[in-house]
Amino acid sequence: MRQSPSNAPMAPEDGTSTFHFEDMNVKRLTAADITAGIASLLLLVSLFLPWYAVHAGGASFSLSGVGHHKFLWLAVLLSVVVITYLIVHATVGPQASPVSKEPVLLGLSVVQLILVIIPFFYVPVAMVSGVTVSPAYGAYVALAAAVISLVAVVVPFVRSLGQR
Repeated sequence: MRQSPSNAPMAPEDGTSTFHFEDMNVKRLTAADITAGIASLLLLVSLFLPWYAVHAGGASFSLSGVGHHKFLWLAVLLSVVVITYLIVHATVGPQASPVSKEPVLLGLSVVQLILVIIPFFYVPVAMVSGVTVSPAYGAYVALAAAVISLVAVVVPFVRSLGQR
């Protein structure tokens, strides 16, 4: 293995890639990648924000997305996967994966959106009179982030299909 001037190990000479966080180069990411990464980070945060506001008489409280819908933990996992995938791609480069990143990001973004749309439109129903449940800002932020992530990935993917 070669050594850099600072005695830090560099990539092997046989052409394989290794992961070193200090080798991250954001220029390896497209604007769509960065947008999808930021939207996935925003989605990750929004899953822990209040999704539902519950009002009963003079009292009120809120429920987070993952607090009420346990399957949203899958959306948390997918958001972490998208962010990690982009960090690895920016660090190691495109030669690290035999599969193009566009279809991978497209698939992950579609599943994220599906996981967010279901609880967004399924607002829990109060079974007691005088109790109301309404969507809170976390649900709107999550839906917007999931849509932005998907649109950021779909547009370049469709363009790349047209060029083939």
